[in-house]
Amino acid sequence: MFLHGWGCDHKTLMPFINKLKQTHKCVCFDFFGFGKNKKQTKPLCLTDFEKAVVCELKKLGISKFAVVAHSFGARVAILLACDENVSVEKMFFVGPAGIKPKFSLKKFFKIKAFKFLKFLSKIGLYKKENLMKWGSSDFKLLSPPMKKTFISVINQNLRPMLKKIKCETFVCIGENDKETPIYMGRIMQKEIENCHFEIIKDAGHFCFLEKTDVIFLAYYFFK
Repeated sequence: MFLHGWGCDHKTLMPFINKLKQTHKCVCFDFFGFGKNKKQTKPLCLTDFEKAVVCELKKLGISKFAVVAHSFGARVAILLACDENVSVEKMFFVGPAGIKPKFSLKKFFKIKAFKFLKFLSKIGLYKKENLMKWGSSDFKLLSPPMKKTFISVINQNLRPMLKKIKCETFVCIGENDKETPIYMGRIMQKEIENCHFEIIKDAGHFCFLEKTDVIFLAYYFFK
């Protein structure tokens, strides 16, 4: 089962799919709000995404499976691995999200400033349209339901769940990954009982598109 990252779709993971389909049955689909499944009219939580995967597996009659997940996809995979009604045999994570970022004073003040301006906009002392200037370009492009979904997802710290994972797990993180830095991978290595960890040199958050070594790591991990 291939679980893509936020803002992407299953096509991003085609390098993995093309290699692993030689020896395995491969299943992939687009999460709510992305790719061919783009239309989303209500806010979702992380559990909704996990339920969608479980539903898809039931339709296909699959009881046991392995996972390849990138970034946001790893959040969903962690929930799957902790679900007593699901049987995950192995997981291969690339730039996995789910760990609460380290405290940043700059980010702290930025959030406080936004909340203050939001309050001022409610009482008519600040223009609401100016609030749209805040946030990343990716966030600004999201629909209102997906913005609420995004906030719900990133505010969920999955670290307490890692110790519940019993299946063998492999974590890869690019040396230059700014989205999910190396320290997050080391936390997963420490918290997950049976976890391998690899730093991919001279690569970023999409290290599997930059370095073919990552594809072969997955191939031999599942062999």
